[in-house]
Amino acid sequence: WAQLTHPEDLEPDMRQFARMLAGEIEGYSLEKRFVHGSGAVVSTILSVGIVRKADGSPYYILAQLQDITERKQMERALLRTQFSVDQAQDAVYWVGPDGDLLYVNDTACRALGYSREELLAKTVFDIDPALPRETWREHWNKTLGVDSYLIETKHQARDGHAFPVEIAIRVVREDGIAYHSCFARDITERKLAEEALRNNEAIVRSLLEATPAGVSLLVNRVFVKVNTALCRITGYSEEEIVGMASRILYPDEEEFLRVGRVGYGQMEREGLGVLESRLKRKDGTLIEVMLCLSPFDPKDTTKGVTATVLDITDRKLAEEEMRRLRNYLSNIINSMPSMLIGVDTNGRVTQWNAAAEKATGVDAEEAQGQPLDQVLPMLSDRMDKVRQAMQTHATVTDTKVPRMMAGETHYEDVTVYPLTSNGMEGAVIRVDDVTDRVRIEEMMIQSEKMLSVGGLAAGMAHEINNPLGAMLQASQNIVRRVSPDLPVNARVAETCGTTLDAVRMYLEQREILVFLEDIRSSGLRAAQIVQNMLSFSRKPDLEGSSTNMVELLDRTLLLAGSDYDLKKRYDFRQIEIVRDYAPEVPPAVCHASKIQQVFLNILRNGAEAMAENRHLGRIPRFLLRVLPEGSYVRMEIEDNGPGMDEGTRRRVFEPFFTSKPPGIGTGLGLSVSYFIVTEDHGGTMSVESQPGTGTRFIVRLPVEGKP
Repeated sequence: WAQLTHPEDLEPDMRQFARMLAGEIEGYSLEKRFVHGSGAVVSTILSVGIVRKADGSPYYILAQLQDITERKQMERALLRTQFSVDQAQDAVYWVGPDGDLLYVNDTACRALGYSREELLAKTVFDIDPALPRETWREHWNKTLGVDSYLIETKHQARDGHAFPVEIAIRVVREDGIAYHSCFARDITERKLAEEALRNNEAIVRSLLEATPAGVSLLVNRVFVKVNTALCRITGYSEEEIVGMASRILYPDEEEFLRVGRVGYGQMEREGLGVLESRLKRKDGTLIEVMLCLSPFDPKDTTKGVTATVLDITDRKLAEEEMRRLRNYLSNIINSMPSMLIGVDTNGRVTQWNAAAEKATGVDAEEAQGQPLDQVLPMLSDRMDKVRQAMQTHATVTDTKVPRMMAGETHYEDVTVYPLTSNGMEGAVIRVDDVTDRVRIEEMMIQSEKMLSVGGLAAGMAHEINNPLGAMLQASQNIVRRVSPDLPVNARVAETCGTTLDAVRMYLEQREILVFLEDIRSSGLRAAQIVQNMLSFSRKPDLEGSSTNMVELLDRTLLLAGSDYDLKKRYDFRQIEIVRDYAPEVPPAVCHASKIQQVFLNILRNGAEAMAENRHLGRIPRFLLRVLPEGSYVRMEIEDNGPGMDEGTRRRVFEPFFTSKPPGIGTGLGLSVSYFIVTEDHGGTMSVESQPGTGTRFIVRLPVEGKP
């Protein structure tokens, strides 16, 4: 018995059973649960009685079981239903035919502020003052013809305040009597939300009309609603455009499909589509627009899309003009030969033109944002000047700053301009390569010196020629005074007590006559040098003159041998001169002094080059050739110096190029010579050389002069 009994019901049963055995009670009845063989719980009403013997002792027990499992299940279901109704969020009422409240749940009591007993004593007219009592019966009869309906009204609470409710009413019939089962929901918040929504809709309508952007609502790309701005932008009225497909605004099918593909694709991926497009107004003009597409439901764009249209035609034109101006300014900046570098207050690069790229090998994109002293180390020691310019708002300039490039000294002007306008701070650094200017200045100084020498040459020639003439005449007279060809010399000797032969013997034995000849020849040579200098310094004829190239080359050799600066580094008299002149070389029309300058430059460079080979024991030698070549006269000056490599040979005629140490040469001699031959005379000038084999310069001049 105990095994069949539900564990929770065994103790009450045993307690009553013990009382019955003790004679306290004759029997008992109680609800008890048993456990079925299947494991199911069976609810029963257990009735137990006892039959006793004559002596009062128990004889047997009588027990009766009534299965009430189904009834208990129904009771539990009813309790759950009752609890659910009592605890429902909506107020629940049962209303009779006379308007009496037959049932109310806890929510109804709380909403109206009454106890259940107080509320059940009320009628629907008490909680809904707007419901007229005199028309209730008519209203009730009408409701009997429907199963359910929905109304909105107001309920009045105990404290007098009224609140809106939505009542779902169902007609229930029981034993031939109709009742109203009412579920009343407080819709105060919903009413407030609806009012707020109406206010918001008014605000939204006002905003849509006030915004300068066009706004439209589209379903399947058909206009459902548009604002005034969209009508103004497109030129269509609201009546014309609502109901039309948006294809009407696109210039062609391709653009219409592109916006659908791109814009709607963005909405599906990101929830928002933003893109630029071009629309066609009603009058046919095209405008640039920015489109912003937002779906009602991101998961289903077919439910509708809000499209915002912003006319950006003016902005696009301004951007195009800005791009044009930016490119124009960029081209100007990049076309400048100066390095232009912009930096901010932290010394980081903001502008880097083409000249800076070329000079440093660093691209503008790579330099952007980098510290200046990292991308242009040559300016690292001038960062203080940059900061000084920015702090004092004054331009700072350094001139002729030397810098080594590819083994050569270059000079640069560095100017720092502060930037302080339009909210921008920083500086612009301009670096100008003034190497050519510096060298030209040096050349001009040297030219001024040469002009001074040229101006003094005539005076010098006069001053030198006078004593030279006296010296030559005196030496000649001495020789004549001892000459046996003059009879008077013999008579004067006899008058002096000697003979002319004795005097001549003495002079010859003491080599006085040789000395006199040396004086005469040296004087003649000095006179020739003065004449050559005078010819060299004299301004050339504008038309040129017919000149014997052999004689001009020989005169240049004499002039080169008297060059004091050349003698400081070598002795021209120690250079072997080999002449290979062709017979009957025609004269060439030229400016003799200019061509003499060309020859002199070549001879000077060759003499200096051969001086470098003195340690090899090689005798320096010039091989000079003059020969006719068709309508030209060809002159060659060849030395046996160290020669030139190919890189030097290709650049030998470039202005300011020199292989000599700084301060020794300007690098202009051969470039000027090349200009004289090619530009002034219409000739050619070339050079042949290899390291260790010497150098040969070839000058060709037209016989008839420049064509």
